[in-house]
Amino acid sequence: MPVTVSLGSGAFGVRLQVVNRTAPRRSRPASSTGYGLIGAAERAGLFGGSFDAGRDADGDWVARLSLPPGAALAAEAPRMQEAR
Repeated sequence: MPVTVSLGSGAFGVRLQVVNRTAPRRSRPASSTGYGLIGAAERAGLFGGSFDAGRDADGDWVARLSLPPGAALAAEAPRMQEAR
């Protein structure tokens, strides 16, 4: 299964897209903690961004993350203060 990762940045901020082409569908849900996709969406929202994931019209699995300009700097600020 080929996976395509696209990353772009500019005045719009940062955009990341991961496409898993024709990923096989599971007959039963995989066991998990349930924090992966939900956690990604929550973290993106904390920085004014967005995250979505799901199957597209071709049945491929697609995950998209968008962060506005300055989001990376906001994420680094707490770490910089802790280092002092």
